[in-house]
Amino acid sequence: MKWVIRAGLGATVAALVTCIDPGPVRARAEQGQSKGQERNAGWLRGKWAFDEEFTAEKHRDSKDNERVGGVVVAQLMGSLKGSRINITDREVIFMLAGGNGKAERYEVLEVPDAATVTLKGEDGKLTTYHKEGERFWINSTGNVRVPFYFKREKSD
Repeated sequence: MKWVIRAGLGATVAALVTCIDPGPVRARAEQGQSKGQERNAGWLRGKWAFDEEFTAEKHRDSKDNERVGGVVVAQLMGSLKGSRINITDREVIFMLAGGNGKAERYEVLEVPDAATVTLKGEDGKLTTYHKEGERFWINSTGNVRVPFYFKREKSD
């Protein structure tokens, strides 16, 4: 795992980067991954941006939002504002708006259906990506297990 933290940022930002764990080690057939799984996970590759408005709309009436008082969700959403995820065929690159983030290689672990992909990162953590229309969502890690939505960036 490669971390990029710029001067002046505290442990809070570093912790928030790990709260949304995009997962992440190259998919290799010799590790048990079939070419079919890799092909079926192709929708996930590309550049994505955090969709703050859509996420806020989804959480507005959410029971999870009520359960945590909305405060933690609001803090996480604020820290994710302007963040981006770039998923290549070898790694997931997660960047906060200020340019801080991490890159991690991944392995496609499971593709149970056409709209779900589970990636296994170098550190062994599993992250499941769920396609929903033109977006995907992932759950935050830790005590707050609520979805955060990302939309595909428009190409130039």
